[in-house]
Amino acid sequence: MALGLIEVFGFTTSIVVADAVAKAADVTIVALDKNKPANGDAAEVPLLMTIKFEGDVAAVEAGMQAGVALAESRGLLVTSHMISRQEAAALVQDGMTLGMLGFVTLSVPEELLVSLEERFLAEGHPRDLNVFYTSAIGDGGEHGANHLAHAGLVRRMVGAHVGLAPKLNPLITGNQIETFCAPQGVLVHMCRAMAGHKCGVITHVGLKTFCDPEVEACCFNDAARKAHTEGRGIVQSIEIDGRRLLHYKLTPPDVCFIKATYGDSRGNLSMEKEGLFLEQLEMA
Repeated sequence: MALGLIEVFGFTTSIVVADAVAKAADVTIVALDKNKPANGDAAEVPLLMTIKFEGDVAAVEAGMQAGVALAESRGLLVTSHMISRQEAAALVQDGMTLGMLGFVTLSVPEELLVSLEERFLAEGHPRDLNVFYTSAIGDGGEHGANHLAHAGLVRRMVGAHVGLAPKLNPLITGNQIETFCAPQGVLVHMCRAMAGHKCGVITHVGLKTFCDPEVEACCFNDAARKAHTEGRGIVQSIEIDGRRLLHYKLTPPDVCFIKATYGDSRGNLSMEKEGLFLEQLEMA
C-alpha cells in the first residue's frame, strides 16, 4: 500500500483532480482536506486543498501522474508527494530507538509495524532496535507489538505493559530482549521530558515498588538486570533536600511511528478521527 498526496489551489480544483486520479487508477480517495490558517476565510488567498488517496504502489503512481498533470495544466498545483509503507519502514536503521504509540488497538500504526516486520523477515534488517512506548500495544494475538516478535529485531524495550503482545513472551523470558516496565504515567512524563530536552523525570512514583532500584529497578528479566548493573538501566535512586526520589532516565527516539487521520505533504498530522489522542505531539 502507498499513500499519495496532491496539494492544489481551490476546492473545485480538488474535486476535478480527485476525479482524474480515481479514473486513472484503482485507488481509493481517502479525503479532500482543507489546509488553511485560522483566518483563512478572511484571507485574500485561494483555499489550499490536499487530495489524499491510497492503493498499491503502481496504482498510486499512475493516479499521481494523472492528478499532477491536470493540476499543472490549470496552473493550480502546489506540491505532490507519495510514500509507501515499505519506504517508511526502510527509514528505520539498525540500532535506532523506535518510539511507538497506541493503546490496545486504538491509534496503533499497524501497517508500519507490518512493513517493519516484513522487511526484517526479508532482509534481516533493521536489527537491535531500542523500542519505547507508553501503553499496551496489541490485541493479545497477532497485531500491534506482536509484529516485533522476531529474534534480533529488538534488543531493548521500555514500556508499560507487554501482556497484549504474547508473541514477545518467549523472547523476553529467554533474555533476548532487555525489557524494562515502568508506570504508564511516568512513561508519559518521560515523553514530555524528551520533547523538552530535559534530563529525565524525577518523582516519588515507584518508590518501594517493582520500579525502585532497591527492589527490581523496573527490570522485567535477567537481561534487563544485567543492563542495570552495567549502568544501562532506566531508573536510579537520588536524594534531594534529604528526600529519596527516583530519577527515570530518558530514551529519546530516533524515529517514531504515529497513526494519524490526516497528513499533508509538509508532514503536518491531525488526529480528529482517531480513537485516542495520546503522546503524538511529544513523540513528533
